[in-house]
Amino acid sequence: MPSRRQFNDNKPSDAMNEWHRADSIARFIPRAEAERLTCIDIDLMEYSISGGKTKLLLLHEFAIDNGQQNKQTWVLHELSRRSGIPSMLTLVTLSDDPNPANPDFPDVEAMRWRWVWRPSGGPTGFEKVSAGEYAQRLNEFLKKVRTAV
Repeated sequence: MPSRRQFNDNKPSDAMNEWHRADSIARFIPRAEAERLTCIDIDLMEYSISGGKTKLLLLHEFAIDNGQQNKQTWVLHELSRRSGIPSMLTLVTLSDDPNPANPDFPDVEAMRWRWVWRPSGGPTGFEKVSAGEYAQRLNEFLKKVRTAV
């Protein structure tokens, strides 16, 4: 885990993520031990509740799309593979316009996404889609997975 964040979007929800970085947590424990602490920030988990049981359906990692070719996801890949829960990486391009549902936040213009891991395998390259198309595909995937639960 990097000792400092790559960028700072100043969201209050990121406080714990920042606190857990080695530079911050080394204030409380020896530096060498702080650097050995590891965590993964999973941004979203889709789940289903059926018959009183909860089943995890999909793990998401989101990041701002700044033209990067990729983002490290090997820990998410291993977690996903070992648990049998599909995972995906989505790089988001923000709009200059506010989100009509909540104008305090920018809207999403486009998304580049790829599978990190899924049981059926398949292509892992990025595909760029509109926010609406992404929502439709995500919904269709989750419908299929829920019927299999």
